[in-house]
Amino acid sequence: MSRALTLTSLYPVKTVCEVWEIPRSSHYYTPAEADETAAKEAILKVAGEWPT
Repeated sequence: MSRALTLTSLYPVKTVCEVWEIPRSSHYYTPAEADETAAKEAILKVAGEWPT
């Protein structure tokens, strides 16, 4: 089994974040995927009203 090599696998998270001057919470943050279904439907509706 191979493992991806990252800075945090070699050094403590605190040290890496201090060097990069970012908050430690940035390392642990996982963004949620946005549901863009409504926006896509609205765009398609408007595009249908103004065909080229």
